[in-house]
Amino acid sequence: MHDLAQKILKALVANDCSCLVNFTAMTEVALTGGKANEHQGRVIKTVEFDAHLMCGAGAIDYAKVVRNRLVAEGKDPADYIPLPRRWGKRISGTPFLELGDETYLEVFFVSPPRNILYFLDGWRVEKAEIVGLPSSRKPSESSQGGLREKVVVRTYKLSSLIKVVIGGKTIYKK
Repeated sequence: MHDLAQKILKALVANDCSCLVNFTAMTEVALTGGKANEHQGRVIKTVEFDAHLMCGAGAIDYAKVVRNRLVAEGKDPADYIPLPRRWGKRISGTPFLELGDETYLEVFFVSPPRNILYFLDGWRVEKAEIVGLPSSRKPSESSQGGLREKVVVRTYKLSSLIKVVIGGKTIYKK
């Protein structure tokens, strides 16, 4: 298992697997316009977010969270069945997935991401300056059983994480 994955699991166990985890990630931004887009392959985004991990001891169960929210919104949760994963193989009992030689971390956002910054060729730029930045993904009205307050799940390549804080302690910083 990847060294960072082992550090994360060890810190989770030390905190009874019940704490929020704070992450900062740096990812390359996929732009529209293909090779003709002058910014293609040159834009990096950093983002900070708080999350619960998606499986293992003390983890948040995605289907259970969706069903609980359906009940809170006065909707029937009985018909909600989550779709199976489309890619990657879960490392049993962990929030990690593998695809080829890469390891990914699956998280459930607790609050909207913050401190979102964009960089073009290493220089900070405003979002509006980026050519071909796709609009935000919006889930369909009927997804997650018609929930108004969607459960936001994201998957990050471990190599994109630049800071991990668990139980108030920084366990990793690039």
